[in-house]
Amino acid sequence: MSFQADSPTFTGNVTVPEPTQATDAASKSYADGVGARVQGGTVAFTGQDAKPVTFDPALPDTSYFVTATASAPMACWVTEKATTGFTLRTSGPLNGSVDWIMVRG
Repeated sequence: MSFQADSPTFTGNVTVPEPTQATDAASKSYADGVGARVQGGTVAFTGQDAKPVTFDPALPDTSYFVTATASAPMACWVTEKATTGFTLRTSGPLNGSVDWIMVRG
């Protein structure tokens, strides 16, 4: 392996341990794993009160949490939670959108 103090380029195999502090380096596999634990999006509603959200690929289990916010002043919540996705529901027909974020434990 070679390293120059003024160059951020490494050659050869580099082993990076799992980070334990905010300033520690993270490996690609660690970063990819963190990214796989968080997903989100916006779902357009045109007069509906329920819309499905699908994960691709499916998750390994249903150990996840979802938070959702409607673009209009109404309640929204999640039902039919599965490894393949869930259903967003609103307290009435919505002409707008629902933003959602899913975090795996």
